[in-house]
Amino acid sequence: MTYRLIVVTAENETLRALQTTLGSEVQVQIFESGNDALWELRMNPPDAVVTELDLSGMTGIELAEIIPNFEIVTNVLIYSETLNESAKKQSEGLGVYKFLHGPDAAGALKAAVEDALHHARKAAEEAAAAPPPPEPEPEPEPEPEVKPRRMGTRQVSAAPTPTPTRSSVSSEEKRDFTPAR
Repeated sequence: MTYRLIVVTAENETLRALQTTLGSEVQVQIFESGNDALWELRMNPPDAVVTELDLSGMTGIELAEIIPNFEIVTNVLIYSETLNESAKKQSEGLGVYKFLHGPDAAGALKAAVEDALHHARKAAEEAAAAPPPPEPEPEPEPEPEVKPRRMGTRQVSAAPTPTPTRSSVSSEEKRDFTPAR
């Protein structure tokens, strides 16, 4: 199984050496700027990203802050040859997988990268195997409130009955009448 690793570094030889240090089971791509790495991340997400803290144009912290916006499963490691407590705290707040710093960082780098690669692959497999969350059922629309109609009562007087008159039409004439259709 081949892992994919993106390394973002300008001139750091320790990070550039990862291409040969990790062996054939890891495909390593090296980018010199955070912007170039972001294009690749977007098009072909890696299992992990190792970035140098001090880059021109975009720091490793800024890169780590942008990556979650792509909604990909990947681990970010930040590497610095010097101790920077402020950057370490920022990276922890961003959910960076590992912040490596100081003179011993180079020795721990290979193990940290391998651990990050395995962890990312496992997380991706678990995410793919998990059933999708159920769609929330829409809430039924409330039925409009029907107000009962009150029937009023009022006094109605009876209609007057007509009195027959002699000038009325005879019953024989009424039979000949046919209404228009």
